[in-house]
Amino acid sequence: MKTLISRLAVTSAIGLAATSAAAETDLNNAEQKVSYSLGTLVAGQLANDFDNLNLEAFVEGFNAAYLGQKTLVSEQEAVSTVQEYQRKIAASKFDGALTNSEAYLAENAQNEGVQVTSTGLQYQVMAEVTVRCLLLPIRLLCIIMAPLWTGVYLTVQSNAVSLHNSL
Repeated sequence: MKTLISRLAVTSAIGLAATSAAAETDLNNAEQKVSYSLGTLVAGQLANDFDNLNLEAFVEGFNAAYLGQKTLVSEQEAVSTVQEYQRKIAASKFDGALTNSEAYLAENAQNEGVQVTSTGLQYQVMAEVTVRCLLLPIRLLCIIMAPLWTGVYLTVQSNAVSLHNSL
């Protein structure tokens, strides 16, 4: 019974907060302070992840799920809906990235000393070195550092490839 009353109190508080102006909240009570803190944390995260969150629909879905009532969507449908929305948002952040990369490569190819292979790889010979060694097996180490469009540098050493943020 206490759980049902607590759930009703939480859902009522969310409903009131979504539909009316901010009311005075007594944060001297531990349960109130925890509830308020959870509200601010959840709201902060949701505000970061979802720009156009419909608070009325959110509260309706929250209340139904929290109180164990029948929801308008199944849990599986809810998860797939949110994932698809987040995929679209993530993809929209990279709109134009390919165009910007191609423009950079076209401009960079015009720079003095830049060589372009048949596959589109661009490189610049910084120094030529001749190494002579008698009787000793040698292993040449070639290090190539190239800035990528993201600001990350691509480093190739022998057969290993790594990514890092600076030279």
